Amino acid sequence: QFLEHAVERGVLGFVQIGFCQNSTSSPTNGGQSAKPATPSQPPDPVGRELNQSRPGADPLLIGPGDELDVTVYGAPDLSGHTRVNNDGNISIPVIGYAQVAGLTSDQAEQIVQNRLRESNVVNNPQVSIYVKEYTNSGISVVGEVVKPGYYSALGPHRLFDVLQAAGGPNDKAANKVVISHRDQKDGTTLSISRDPVEMAASNVDLRPGDTVVVPKAGIVYALGEVTRPGGYVLNSTGGITVLQIVAAAGGPTHMASPGKTRLLHRTDNGFEEQQIDLKNLLRGKVHDIPVRDQDILFIPGSGIKAALSAGTLVTAAATAAIYHIPF
Repeated sequence: QFLEHAVERGVLGFVQIGFCQNSTSSPTNGGQSAKPATPSQPPDPVGRELNQSRPGADPLLIGPGDELDVTVYGAPDLSGHTRVNNDGNISIPVIGYAQVAGLTSDQAEQIVQNRLRESNVVNNPQVSIYVKEYTNSGISVVGEVVKPGYYSALGPHRLFDVLQAAGGPNDKAANKVVISHRDQKDGTTLSISRDPVEMAASNVDLRPGDTVVVPKAGIVYALGEVTRPGGYVLNSTGGITVLQIVAAAGGPTHMASPGKTRLLHRTDNGFEEQQIDLKNLLRGKVHDIPVRDQDILFIPGSGIKAALSAGTLVTAAATAAIYHIPF
């Protein structure tokens, strides 16, 4: 499928043009690496690079439910693992609660250091806060992907990276995505082009809290006596016709009765049926007929098959194989 290939090519095949971001991070440690300590300065908190790795990228903010490792150098009794409560606070021995929700790890460290200094608990306190898990700063991927879900914004979070993490678009996906930011009412729609330059432009940075929707493409079903019966994904920007769907399905078989072809259009009240003389259509004696999403084109091969009800055809369409067409 094209979009799936676009994801793979965007992530793996176009490294040389620089639109895919390499990462040495791992999901288990959040892509963070400690810096060497010096006598006068403790190591930077693990994960400092995440907010600085890409100029202009939104920083990851601490929120309720996040897991933190707090280290106070020289004071192991004040160090430990904690979780941000629903009020946005963490509990530190001796000094009590500290409000950290809505802050970066750098800012949270400064808050705790100030509280320790004000309480005269530690002389010249040096604090490291490592966010083990961000639970509120991920990216939601929904719609026609293999594994819809909530994905961490740690490490690379460009569009194709996140789509790859979600298993890529499935067979019914359209060649576009809709990206919604947490602070925006309307989403931004991006088309996934075959052109490498346009594809690189589509591989945008995502923000923590974004939602990526992969919509379902239109599908027309060609059933009955065709060489390759199934559903055909309509990712074309133009209209699709009966002859194009028949061509994509490999044409009628030698058992077909093309003069008894039926086209079912889905409506709010069920299906409307249109009789089509496919034999004359194939000979160019009548004008081609446009089709639309969820239409079912049925080419019978016998009197019994011709009598199949709309409900039976809908059931058959639901289990049909899905194919992409090159137009």
